[in-house]
Amino acid sequence: MDAHYLTQEPIEPIEEFVFAFEVESDTNVQIDNNISVEHDKFKWVTFEEAISLLKWGNNRDAFRKLNKILMN
Repeated sequence: MDAHYLTQEPIEPIEEFVFAFEVESDTNVQIDNNISVEHDKFKWVTFEEAISLLKWGNNRDAFRKLNKILMN
């Protein structure tokens, strides 16, 4: 288990979820009426670019696992 960098107290793992869906390459995606402020733009990218855009290691790990599932 990881420890907090200041207190050295144990940090409980955070459960992560990955959602995926398949769309046609010509699908028109609009997020301007999105009620969530979490996402304000999007773009289609390669797997490698997507990995490089992800900030957190656990998100990269989850995305790699998802890619492995999709490739099998």
